Amino acid sequence: MTDVQPTANVPALRLVFLDRLRILAQIDIVSGHATGRYLFAGVGLPVFLITSVAMCVRRPVPPTVRDAAARRTRAVLVPWLFWSAAYIPFLLWREWRHGRPPLAVFEPTMLLYGPVIHLWFLPFILAANLTAVFLARRTLRLPIRRVIWASATIGALTLLACAYVRLRMPPVAPFGQWVFSIACIPLGMALGRAISLDAPRWKTLIPIGMAAVIVLAVSALSSTGATLEWGLLKRYGLALLLIGGASVWAGQTDGITQMLVRNSFGIYLVHPMVLMVAGEYSLAVPSVLVETLLVWFASLLFVFFLRRTPLARLI
Repeated sequence: MTDVQPTANVPALRLVFLDRLRILAQIDIVSGHATGRYLFAGVGLPVFLITSVAMCVRRPVPPTVRDAAARRTRAVLVPWLFWSAAYIPFLLWREWRHGRPPLAVFEPTMLLYGPVIHLWFLPFILAANLTAVFLARRTLRLPIRRVIWASATIGALTLLACAYVRLRMPPVAPFGQWVFSIACIPLGMALGRAISLDAPRWKTLIPIGMAAVIVLAVSALSSTGATLEWGLLKRYGLALLLIGGASVWAGQTDGITQMLVRNSFGIYLVHPMVLMVAGEYSLAVPSVLVETLLVWFASLLFVFFLRRTPLARLI
C-alpha cells in the first residue's frame, strides 16, 4: 500500500500517482504477455519490481527480517505454491488435447519458478523484499540521504552490469529474468527510504532522477552497438523517471484506484490462465490495445469471482 506516514493529528495520505502508475504498469505487463508488444514502452515490469521492493522499506523504521519473512511468506510464497499446483492440471490437459506427451512440457528449472514462466516473479520478489528489509535494518543508523544516494548509485551500476551480462548469457528461464530484475533491490531501497520521509520529498528523490538520466544516456549511446542490452536500460530509465515523478506528491485517492491496486496481484496471477484459454480457442484480436484490455478485464472479473470464494486469501 503506497501510504505516507502520518504525523500528529494529520491523517495518512497516499501516493496516489504512484498507485495509478502501478496500474498502468500492470496493463503494460499484460500487453507484453498477451501480444508480445508493450503499450507503455515496457516500463511495466521495472515499475512493478522497484515499487514492490520499495513498499517493504517505506516505513521510517522497517520491520524486522523475521516479521517481514512471516508476512511475505503468507502473501507471496503460499500463493506461488498454490497457483503453481493449479496450473499443472491445465498444462497436462493442453498437452493431451494436442496429442503431445503430457509430461514433455515440464523441465527441471520449473522448480525455480513454477509450471508457467509468468510465476517466476513471486519467488524472486520474495527474496528481493527480504534482502531489502535486511539492508534497510542494517543501515538504520546511517544518514538516510546517504543511504538513498548510495542505493541509487549501486542500482544504476547494477543495471549497467546486468545489461552487459544479459547479452552474453543463454536465454534460460528463470536466470534471464533474475538478471533483468536484480537491480530492483538497490533501486527499490532508494525509493522506499526516500518516501519514508515526510513530504515534501522532491529533494530526496533527486538520486532516483539522476540514476534515470544516467541510465537513459547510456542506453542512447549503446543503442547502435552490441556492448549493452540497451532495451533493458531504456525500460528501467523511463521507469525511474516515472516513479520519481509519481512519488513527489501525496493526496487523497479514489475508490477505483484503490480497487485496482488491491486486485493487481490477483490479476498478475490469473492472467496467464486467461491467455492460455484464449490461445486454445483462437480468441486472438488483431489490435494490441483491444486484446490487452480484453485479457486484463477478463482477469479482473476472474479475480472478482475468486474473492467471493475461500481462495480470496491466495490472490
